[in-house]
Amino acid sequence: MNRNLFANFVVSLSFLFVSSELYAQVQTSEVNVTEPPEEYQIGGKIYPQFWKAELKNQKAFVPLAKVISFGIQDYEVIGGGHVHELTIAMEAGVLMRIYALEAPTIVNRAKNPAAKGQSAVESVSGNISPVTNLQTNAVVKHYPATTHLNMMEFRVKSRKEVGSLYKELEQAYIDFQVREVTKRQREEAVRESKAE
Repeated sequence: MNRNLFANFVVSLSFLFVSSELYAQVQTSEVNVTEPPEEYQIGGKIYPQFWKAELKNQKAFVPLAKVISFGIQDYEVIGGGHVHELTIAMEAGVLMRIYALEAPTIVNRAKNPAAKGQSAVESVSGNISPVTNLQTNAVVKHYPATTHLNMMEFRVKSRKEVGSLYKELEQAYIDFQVREVTKRQREEAVRESKAE
């Protein structure tokens, strides 16, 4: 009986060996290398790598991986008006400012009587010729005193535009930073604090 079992095992083994040789012969085929490769489409969300803003006749382009921090601030320029500014700090000491100039406040005008009746642009720019920059988004500078190394400046018409740009940048930056965590974890990625 053991002999029969051994004989059956040898026959099965030889059949398996012959089958694998036949299978290997059947699988060989020629491929035309001039045909384009097969294309596959993978679904999923691609997260932004850059933030781009078109500001009338100006353009800002920011690689999100280089952003260190950003924020909005308001400040008064003595005798020159109110500034609402989005400041973006990047690696290598690069700074980007996007701001809106507003007319001087009553307090600010009281500090500088010469500023009464002047627009913020005229006051900040040192009484430039009447109305030259009031209708544009031109950045106002005392050249070269207000020109700084590694700084890009953009001017928009209103604080609302500055706020919108901040919200868009914030969402793009959060999406970029938390791209590798689950959707549920993303909600926990930002901690908020408020002060009055």
